[in-house]
Amino acid sequence: MPPVSMIPAILFCLAGIASFFCYDGLVKREFKIAKESWEKDNRPPGFFSALPGTSMMRSWTRGRLYFRWIFTTPSWIASDPIARRLQRQLRILWSTGLIFWLWALLILFHVI
Repeated sequence: MPPVSMIPAILFCLAGIASFFCYDGLVKREFKIAKESWEKDNRPPGFFSALPGTSMMRSWTRGRLYFRWIFTTPSWIASDPIARRLQRQLRILWSTGLIFWLWALLILFHVI
């Protein structure tokens, strides 16, 4: 069992990985139901998969879109229940990961 001080760091990593799966789901959904938006977003790849016509090496596109979807809701997401659920999960996991990261920092700097 890891030391108690490692728990927030482990939870942060798990929340981050889970959020990457939600992002992948959103990219695949955008490709499937809103291909024009996917093209306008510069054909982003997922974290774990590349769609036809894209490359896994386009990390700048991935990161920019990941954060845009955390803070804004494009119309194609707003009109699709599956995309809305994936975006909600992405936001929850990102927020949870942020809390765990802050908790880890507090432990690291012996604040708590």
